[in-house]
Amino acid sequence: MKLRQAQASATYLLPDPGELDQRIVIRRRVDVPADDFGVTPTYPEQIRTWAKKAQPGAAAYQGSVQ
Repeated sequence: MKLRQAQASATYLLPDPGELDQRIVIRRRVDVPADDFGVTPTYPEQIRTWAKKAQPGAAAYQGSVQ
């Protein structure tokens, strides 16, 4: 996965210093065939970056219910 600089829109605010205080890993999952006719997850690409973790609100939870 290539990192590329995205153009910031006029409404995007850069985070304050110290706001991105958690280290996270963003991984791309690829399922490969297994010997038992199932799949085995592999993670060939990953990016380590800084982030701010926040609990999602009720609207995000309601929208994700199937």
